[in-house]
Amino acid sequence: MPTTNDSAVTEFILLGLTDLPELQPLLFVLFLVVYLVTLLGNLGMMVLIRLDSRLHKPMYFFLSNLAFVDVCYTSNATPQMLSHFLSEKKTITFAGCFAQCYIFIALLLTEYYMLAAMAYDRYVAICDPLRYSVKMSRRVCISLATFPYVYGFSDGLFQAILTFRLTFCRSNVINHFYCADPPLIKLSCSDTFVKEHAMFISAGFNLCSSLSIILVSYGFIIVSILRIKSAEGRHKAFSTCGSHMMAVTLFYGTLFCMYVRPPTDKTVEESKTIAVFYTFVNPVLNPLIYSLRNKDVKRALKTVLRRNVATNMPPFPINHNSRPLSHPPLIRLSCSDTSVKETSMFVVAGFNLSNSLLIILISYIFILIAVLRMHSAEGRHKAFSTCGSHLVAVTVFYGTLFCMYVRPPTDKSVEQSKIIAVFYTFVSPMLNPTIYTQMIRYMKEVQGRNRTEVVEFILLGLSDNSDLQGFLFGLFLLIYIATMVGNLGMIVLIELEPCLHTPMYCFLSSLSFVDACYSSSVTPKMLVNLVAEDKAISFNGCAAQFYFFGSFLGTECFLLAMMAYDRYAAIWNPLLYPVLMSERICFLLVATSFLAGFGNAAIHTGMTFRLSFCGSNRINHFYCDTPPLLKLSCSDTHINGLMIMAFSSFNVISCVTIVLISYLCILVAILRMPSLEGRHKAFSTCASHLTAVTIFFGTILFMYLRPTSSYSMEQDKIVSVFYTVVIPMLNPLIYSLKNKDVKGALKKVLQKHRQ
Repeated sequence: MPTTNDSAVTEFILLGLTDLPELQPLLFVLFLVVYLVTLLGNLGMMVLIRLDSRLHKPMYFFLSNLAFVDVCYTSNATPQMLSHFLSEKKTITFAGCFAQCYIFIALLLTEYYMLAAMAYDRYVAICDPLRYSVKMSRRVCISLATFPYVYGFSDGLFQAILTFRLTFCRSNVINHFYCADPPLIKLSCSDTFVKEHAMFISAGFNLCSSLSIILVSYGFIIVSILRIKSAEGRHKAFSTCGSHMMAVTLFYGTLFCMYVRPPTDKTVEESKTIAVFYTFVNPVLNPLIYSLRNKDVKRALKTVLRRNVATNMPPFPINHNSRPLSHPPLIRLSCSDTSVKETSMFVVAGFNLSNSLLIILISYIFILIAVLRMHSAEGRHKAFSTCGSHLVAVTVFYGTLFCMYVRPPTDKSVEQSKIIAVFYTFVSPMLNPTIYTQMIRYMKEVQGRNRTEVVEFILLGLSDNSDLQGFLFGLFLLIYIATMVGNLGMIVLIELEPCLHTPMYCFLSSLSFVDACYSSSVTPKMLVNLVAEDKAISFNGCAAQFYFFGSFLGTECFLLAMMAYDRYAAIWNPLLYPVLMSERICFLLVATSFLAGFGNAAIHTGMTFRLSFCGSNRINHFYCDTPPLLKLSCSDTHINGLMIMAFSSFNVISCVTIVLISYLCILVAILRMPSLEGRHKAFSTCASHLTAVTIFFGTILFMYLRPTSSYSMEQDKIVSVFYTVVIPMLNPLIYSLKNKDVKGALKKVLQKHRQ
């Protein structure tokens, strides 16, 4: 029961996942099965590694520790939750809540750094195989495995103490299925400023540091693999990383879903849903990933089973000399070096498959929780029926892909591949129209409903203070003029001066064009609204502004990544730079950036403006942006929130990863230069781009990684002013003030016109 204001809390009540009594037995059975599979899989993995001497290697030492961590932190919350499903009393003592919170944080942080240690192990194994046994000795492995436990339990204790030193004198009802920090902070009647910022700093530091170790390790791994001349050697090196990459993608994908969501969309219900994913789904998937994709584990499992179940049977014949036909037929026919193609095919296929499947899994977890919360059986049935067609299509499509790629390598043959190719080339396209017939009927019913639509929006702008309107108009007009003069001047200068006709300045002129365009998509309307009484914008005008702003912003994100790759090619391999960055390749990279930006914006625009706006039409912003538009909609915006999260995370993470890996390789190349002057010259060619990248991505990260409690629409508008008005003005200044070639070309052009 809730406590009074004058009494201290001695126990808490956990509300759990749902308060619907008819769902409790179903959820009990579901999570009991998941928990048993998790224990069986992870404990089985630990026993298997212990029994088979061939698995007594550093890689499997870390894997056994990962399995142990998964068992412990899923056991920390699950038994309590299962008992609450069947019990009317859902209380937990104050001390029990402290212990659960502490152990959960500690083990979660331990998994962060255990995955980072495993990435380092793969880096040493691939980049320096001859000294692997020395660098990853027993002592080093124990040290690397001990650090995550020591650090995780130390930081976890610090965070738990900060939480439970607070005073809880209000309600004692925790809206969660275990004692988590955010709902506990909401119950406190003390000042939570120190705790919230300590939690934010700790989460940001641990996430960034562990992910940086993984990214840097895989950056070196990719460089090393690309240097391997043998296609078989490259394939073998990649295969040793496949399981770890998938585990990392699932784990960090969930964390990014947790922290990179738009702040306005963060709710306790969504947090519970994501907590279910990393409390139950990740621990149950890890042993499956490492057993299905790992030849050593599968071989060890077969050995143990034969030894214990069929000791009298003859050993299973394995042809060690047979080489699986694992490459598509066109690549096998080539007499050229296929390393680049094989590598790119493996990376792109793995990345696309993992990310698309992760988005589908997370979406359906949210859908499942939303459907289970519905009180009406008819409503639940109707909601499930809208997903049935898609679920069948997804099962058919991904089932075929998994049949194609997760077969044991020894079973792969050209004939089998042709049969499976027939299925996804002919059968799947034939089935999809039939599968979606019911969905089309439902969509027609929805489209037939009558509703009053908004025909225009009113932009409230930056401030409603009339005294500031004139000042803001003058300020933003000057900035806009400087932006246009600077960016258009940069384009003209690069076009006029032959010495600037290089790939670097080709990208720079494209960047200037994008800056001029995306500033022009917002600023003129904002200037008009600062001096006009009528601040309306038509529905189509709002959609157009939304689309073009999103297009050019996305294009800039990818262009900055391409410019980082250009600097990498120039410094890492200067002799081959004209070949690596030919005119055709430059055009393709620029075109890809524009296609990605405009394609991404088209999806967002279609998803946003398909919604119904039948309430207020007042947008609390100075341009048509996603968060304020979603607030005005009277439709269900849950899918839009997921789409924003998925696409924004993909765009930012992919671009930042390209930039980080490029600059990591640049740093390695520069440190190898014997000449101090050469190092200084190489650094100076990157300085302008580094400054532009830091300002652009720093603003975006500030936008999305602020603590939820400090989020406000006013802050959002101020940050938006920075990247819509200020950044486009700064870029030409950065590239002219810090670039000798641009300054020299500008002096030449000015001298010509004076003469």
